[in-house]
Amino acid sequence: MASSRRISRGFHRLAILLAAIPLLIGGTIAILESYDALISASRKHQTLECAYSAKQKDSEQFWRWYFEATTVTAFLKQLGCSNTGYDAVAFDEIGEVPHFDWFRTLSGAMLSKMGITLAVTLAVYVIVRAIGWVIGGFVN
Repeated sequence: MASSRRISRGFHRLAILLAAIPLLIGGTIAILESYDALISASRKHQTLECAYSAKQKDSEQFWRWYFEATTVTAFLKQLGCSNTGYDAVAFDEIGEVPHFDWFRTLSGAMLSKMGITLAVTLAVYVIVRAIGWVIGGFVN
């Protein structure tokens, strides 16, 4: 019985060690990708705020561009919000922009990625422990 406990304890330690690997790798990837999504959403929000303020400053000019436009996008260079001629937003998006919520954006992006990471970590732990239980049962 003592050797069975020793084997079980050894597999428990091995399971924790092996489960830490996907936890660390997946956690790092989740944090980096969530931060990237946060930066992207923040830039989009700043762009919409700039376009809305340009609309408020010179409403007449804005509506002239709107009715003369051949596309449904407003080019931000015309509004003074960008230096490149390729940045654009849809005219429908230019409206009163709600306050940007950093926490909601970051947590929404991180929640699904961390859920997958924790599921993989738990699966690794359970598989290694199950192998330990099977091998420990043969020792008796």
